[in-house]
Amino acid sequence: MSTAPQTDGFAAADDQRDRLLAICEQLGRAAGQLGDNAEAIAEEAEIAKDDAFRVMFVGDFNRGKSTLVNSLLGEPVLPVKAVETTAVITYVKYREQRLARLWPTDTTAAPVEVDPKELGNRITVDTADPDKDNPYRLAEVFWRLELCRHNVVIVDSPGLNVHNSRDDITQTELRRADAVVFVQHAIASMSTAETQFLKNHLRAHDPFFVFTRFDDIDEDERATVMSDARARIAGVREKDTDADRTFFVDARGALRAKVAGDKARFVESGVEALEKAMETFLVRDRHRAKMLPRVNTLRGLAQELHRTVPQQLALLDVKSEDLARKWEEAQQPLRSLEKEAQQISAELANHRAMVEGRIESLLAEGLRAIAGEVQGIAVEAPVETTLTLVPWKVKERAENAATEIAQSTLNIVEERMVRWAEERLGPLVVREMEAVTKQLNTRLCTFEANLEKLRTALSGIARADSMTDSSEETPLLRFIGAVGGLAFGGLAGGLIGARFGPKEALRTLLPTLAIYTAWMFTPFGLPTLAGMLVVQALVQGKSGLSGVERKIRANVGAELAKQLRLKAPELARKVAGQLAEEHIEPIEEAVSTGMANRLAAVERSVREARQATESGAEEVDRRKAEYQEVDRTVRRAIRDLGDLVDELVVT
Repeated sequence: MSTAPQTDGFAAADDQRDRLLAICEQLGRAAGQLGDNAEAIAEEAEIAKDDAFRVMFVGDFNRGKSTLVNSLLGEPVLPVKAVETTAVITYVKYREQRLARLWPTDTTAAPVEVDPKELGNRITVDTADPDKDNPYRLAEVFWRLELCRHNVVIVDSPGLNVHNSRDDITQTELRRADAVVFVQHAIASMSTAETQFLKNHLRAHDPFFVFTRFDDIDEDERATVMSDARARIAGVREKDTDADRTFFVDARGALRAKVAGDKARFVESGVEALEKAMETFLVRDRHRAKMLPRVNTLRGLAQELHRTVPQQLALLDVKSEDLARKWEEAQQPLRSLEKEAQQISAELANHRAMVEGRIESLLAEGLRAIAGEVQGIAVEAPVETTLTLVPWKVKERAENAATEIAQSTLNIVEERMVRWAEERLGPLVVREMEAVTKQLNTRLCTFEANLEKLRTALSGIARADSMTDSSEETPLLRFIGAVGGLAFGGLAGGLIGARFGPKEALRTLLPTLAIYTAWMFTPFGLPTLAGMLVVQALVQGKSGLSGVERKIRANVGAELAKQLRLKAPELARKVAGQLAEEHIEPIEEAVSTGMANRLAAVERSVREARQATESGAEEVDRRKAEYQEVDRTVRRAIRDLGDLVDELVVT
């Protein structure tokens, strides 16, 4: 029995990807014959082939993530327990033969291949020592799952809010996720921790909300439970647009149905509807976001090949001695171009350092401002622990109360920081990226013009016109495209056209900030401090329980504010460095490499033309026929890529 969703959508996406790979193969051969951009095209093809849809399952521990994934697999493959279980990220990928591959934390060690049945003994949390690091950093499960056949990788993550290092792993993976499945219990949906995670870490995503254990709820209460969960989500998301992305499922029943081959029961479980919704989202939204940058980059590379062919042909008509003379005369302009390229690279490096400094300064200012609000936040932070006058419980309750107040305060602080990042930090980075993009386009336009003068002087003719409307094709895009293999996401990608702008930008910006603010989840030893204060206050009899709680809140707030002020410079420096590394350095490297590649291509074309002319008329004729065939291949590829763009845009 197959309970997989209909694959019409995936089939269309697979067809477009296959056509793109076929075009890559044709262009790669043509570029190899022309001696230009072959490596860049090969890298684009490799990325297009391997750029899978990543569907990530997240949620607190014991919410049913692994059970839900098992229901898709059709067997209890991933370990499931009543306590925190998953210790490492697990990828589920397609393969005819079942296999599990474990990657050690020691990156020099070879991966270990095991039977998937052994995963329970290999990647689960040690219940005797939950803080003990697992010897593996990643598990891969290869399975004959129809969903994964269509370039989909399922990512099962460790439970949230239990261990900081495992939370960091989840945050890192979120940056790469195409779709997020947020798993919760239908019995107690949207806990405080889950609400904070949704607010602070999923703002840049449109997650699927999946509520498990729906079968445990009485039928006459299910409508109320569904309505309440959707209302809670709408309250957090500040919009009521997630109704079609909310699913109430019986994951255990779905797994039993898969094992038994019971199609009707699987449909009834609600998991099949989730599968279909994920397919629609991946094919309609994420496929387009992944394909268009690749198609546009390849079209730019093809245009470069097309414009180059006439000059390559013209060089073959220049006598060897004349070409040698022209090349000698070209040395001074060539050196000038090399110097110009070095100046552009230096300017870009200086701009990166300046932007990094501005981000650091603004972030430090924001952190200090938020630190000034912490004491007020601590006074109002919601907690559930209540104090007691029972002597043998005083210290324990005081420590619990201090911990909860600290954590609740930090949750609110983190939420405010994320909002601040959206409102202040994001716009600053956008403005700076717009400025560097404008500057680069101006400088590269001049560089291109000077390079074209050199090419024309050597060949005697100008390059061919573009076959398509190139009004939106900036010099920056052309230079980056000529490097190949670069997938710009985030703010940089949105601005240079490699992605779709603000939504894609937030997918990387906010997780970046979250990773570097993870230290705030540690309450700085406050439980012990606050507990001592409480005991002292009670012994001295200076205040009742309400007064003691006020003292705890005041001391917690004061200590957190102090720590935040102390940490602000370090945090600001780390985040600024990370943002510069992710959003500016790739452009810097691509532009420098692109300019170097352009200059090297000129020398290579002259060298090959001289070799052909010195070999005689027969070799010249052979090369001409080869270049003419290249031009026909490139023209077809440009038309086919244009068709793909049209299909993707109207999808």
